[in-house]
Amino acid sequence: MDPSTSSYRRSYDLPKPEAGLAEWTSKIKALQRQVDEDEEVEQKRLQEEIAASRLARQRRSAMYTQGTGTRSNTDLSKVDSPVRTTFNKQDHPKSQDDVLDTMDRQRHQEVALQKLMGS
Repeated sequence: MDPSTSSYRRSYDLPKPEAGLAEWTSKIKALQRQVDEDEEVEQKRLQEEIAASRLARQRRSAMYTQGTGTRSNTDLSKVDSPVRTTFNKQDHPKSQDDVLDTMDRQRHQEVALQKLMGS
């Protein structure tokens, strides 16, 4: 076999660049979807932690409302709080226009973490 002929054949054995580009594009999109899903799960977890922290703080303050250290008879299930409003809003799926972009979600996560840490 002639060396020039074998190199000529090898060039045709290579996949087309467009096919490789499409494959990489689909892989990148799949990774981005996974990252977005992970961020949404993390944001929901942080919101739940914040809600639990606020509820615990509300319970502690309700127990010591009069400063005497005696328990209060406040029924916390009837207390209207921003935490409950937040969960009610989360029960309804958001439209595509309402979904925050990645940078906004990260900023909100940072703010939520700062609030959770008491900063």
